[in-house]
Amino acid sequence: MKKIAIISTKGGVGKTTTSFNVGHGLSLNGKRVILLDCDPQSNLADIYDLEGEDGVNALLMGKRAYMCEVRRNLFLIPSGGRKLLEAEWEIAGSKEREKLLSIALEDLSNCDYAILDCSSSMNLVNINALVFADMVIVPVGMDYFSISGLKQTFELIKDVCRQTNHQVRLMGILATQFDTRTRISREIYGVLSKLFPKEMFKTVIHVNTRLRESPAFGKSIFEYDISSHGARDYIKLTAEILAYER
Repeated sequence: MKKIAIISTKGGVGKTTTSFNVGHGLSLNGKRVILLDCDPQSNLADIYDLEGEDGVNALLMGKRAYMCEVRRNLFLIPSGGRKLLEAEWEIAGSKEREKLLSIALEDLSNCDYAILDCSSSMNLVNINALVFADMVIVPVGMDYFSISGLKQTFELIKDVCRQTNHQVRLMGILATQFDTRTRISREIYGVLSKLFPKEMFKTVIHVNTRLRESPAFGKSIFEYDISSHGARDYIKLTAEILAYER
């Protein structure tokens, strides 16, 4: 099983959009996928109308979590919403508090991919997500603040690896919200490509209205408009993830 945390300390870069579209894309390719909503805002769970159910919050407390098959071969464990924040306070003084999610899911089997939709906070929940994961995808929007967010994200990952003796690999940096009409998109992408020529995904996620609309209808971009540019981008990204073997 490949365990992928989709994480960035910068908000609004497309973490949830990427999580549920990649998750559905992988399941459409015959893979069994579990999505874990690790954000108390519960945007991922809200797409599937599962907000408020006990999920990741229960796992951190050593309890059973609610899991729902939202599409064929695609399962979702919700965050628990505000209860996830409460759980974080509860476990703050616990022994091995950074490993509680890993302990709760150590018997997880019959699954090809686990995808963790992380919040933009530097918190204990994200630390648990990184310790559970073996790879990360870091989305980066096409604005100057996202580059500093990328640096902070790398620092967080480095600190977690050093403090927990757990190694998590960078699967790739994903350029999101690319607008071909703007100079800033081209400039930021150019800077990223020069700084991280081997780490960048070949796929670029472009600005796309249909991509923004689809969550409101509880649908992935593949269900909402398979002919859209957003669907084409996520088809390409899914293919890159499937081909990743390192």
